[in-house]
Amino acid sequence: MDILCFGMQMELDGKTFYEENASKLEDANAADILRFLADEEQKHHDYIKAFRDGSKELPPSRLVEDVRNVFQRMKDRNETFVTERSSMISVLEKGLEMEDRSIGFYQERASASESADDRDVFLLLKRQEDKHYALLSSMIEFYDRPHRWLEDAEFTHLDEY
Repeated sequence: MDILCFGMQMELDGKTFYEENASKLEDANAADILRFLADEEQKHHDYIKAFRDGSKELPPSRLVEDVRNVFQRMKDRNETFVTERSSMISVLEKGLEMEDRSIGFYQERASASESADDRDVFLLLKRQEDKHYALLSSMIEFYDRPHRWLEDAEFTHLDEY
């Protein structure tokens, strides 16, 4: 399997992981965020496929805006995530592991690339996966301190994404 096919499959595996876990949640807010991540993984797959076929355009990401909207909705309704902490943390930690593997893969491929175009693509995908990792980490933090986290009306902790 060539490296681009491997990357595409890795992204589809991530999409499946997020979709399957979103479908198991009764918590609409948490499920929405996992579905947004699934959509991002599909975009990464499509980007790699398009790059393989000669395109260099990354589809636009709405992840930050979509996630901010979920947290704003939760703040407006005075809600927190309702999924049991231990089961949600388990999903988030598995997501962190998956994103960490993707980050390592893309960093390794960028370092091994002889072509500047290939290196740029792998680094761009690595930065996207870094954002996913940071989002999942923030969700774990949210579970630990939901009211303090929501008090920040600007959700400045999402700016790093």
